[in-house]
Amino acid sequence: MRDLPPASGSREALDSTDGKVRDRQVQVRAEILEWIIIVLIAVEILLFLK
Repeated sequence: MRDLPPASGSREALDSTDGKVRDRQVQVRAEILEWIIIVLIAVEILLFLK
C-alpha cells in the first residue's frame, strides 16, 4: 500500500473526473461544429439549386 496523505486519493478522483468532463465538453463542441458545417453545406446547395 502506498504511503500517501488521506486526501491524495480524493484529489486523484477529482482530477480524473475533471478530465472526463473536459473530454466530454471537447467532444460536444466538435459535434456542434460538425452539425454547423453540415447545415451550411445544405444551405449552400439549396441556394445553388434555386
